[in-house]
Amino acid sequence: MGIIDRREIVFDAKALVGVVTGSLHRAAAIGLPAVRPTGVDFGTQGKICFLYENHPIVCVVPQVLAALLVS
Repeated sequence: MGIIDRREIVFDAKALVGVVTGSLHRAAAIGLPAVRPTGVDFGTQGKICFLYENHPIVCVVPQVLAALLVS
C-alpha cells in the first residue's frame, strides 16, 4: 500500500487573493470573474466569497476552490 499524506493547509484572505490574481484564467474556469478580487469573506454558509469592485460577490464551495489552489 502506498503512502497516504493528509495535511491541513490554511490560506488566509491575502493568500487567496494572490492565488486568484496569479491564475485569472483558471479562476474564470471555476466561475470567478477574470479580474483581481478586492477581498474575501469566509463566513457565508460554508462557502468562500470573493469581493470585487465592479462585479457582484461570487461565492464558491471550498472543494472547487481547492482544485484551483492545487493547480
